[in-house]
Amino acid sequence: MYNIMEFIFNNIIWIIIILIIIYIIKEYKYLKDRINNIHKQFSETLDAYLMKKVQEAKQIVEMLLIEYNEEDTIKTELARLLIILQKGETGSINEKVETSNALNKYKLSKQLDLEKYPKLSELEYIGTFTEEDINSLDNGVKLARIAYNKEALLYNEKASSFLMQYLTKIVKLNPNYVIFNQTNNITQNQSIETLQDKEELLHTQTNLNLQEGFPERKEEQIPLKRDYTNNIIKPSINIDSVEKKE
Repeated sequence: MYNIMEFIFNNIIWIIIILIIIYIIKEYKYLKDRINNIHKQFSETLDAYLMKKVQEAKQIVEMLLIEYNEEDTIKTELARLLIILQKGETGSINEKVETSNALNKYKLSKQLDLEKYPKLSELEYIGTFTEEDINSLDNGVKLARIAYNKEALLYNEKASSFLMQYLTKIVKLNPNYVIFNQTNNITQNQSIETLQDKEELLHTQTNLNLQEGFPERKEEQIPLKRDYTNNIIKPSINIDSVEKKE
């Protein structure tokens, strides 16, 4: 026992270095697993879906450029939008997700008059995630989007730690992955889903309590006693006796 303690004491620095190396290898493997899952979730469903939406938006923008070619203000606005769309076609995963977020929250400049330029209203429908697509489970978009965000959040949390910040720079990994922003429709649906999950959990806990012999809690109700005579409530103090005392 003494020899073991002496060995550890004499080689404490090397032991610490070895433990740090083991920790770094373990964390690096974790990050690589998250990256593989992110690429898998994105490439299987989201990549093709976003590409289709970006191309549809690009066609609308190009059509409007032809329509309002002589309007400098509109041309500037549409040119800015085209730059965003180009990143969504040929960019990295982060650039494609950023493009999606930008399109979903895109708003026309207040300087543009829709009554004067009515066709610009088509730009209000260039978002990448429609309510129908998000609520439908047939196309897999909703599930893939949730799975991607989950893996990206796990990666970002690990990559933001002290040692991993330096490791990602050394091995040239992404410092973080962009998360799909929530739209109003998605927020509402997720709120409903969260409420349903809580109700199911409460119901499950109640059933478990009943199965294990724990009685279900019931609120005690204090009965109210009133003395009625001919539907008139009797006062608790004798009024005549009070008048005599006075």
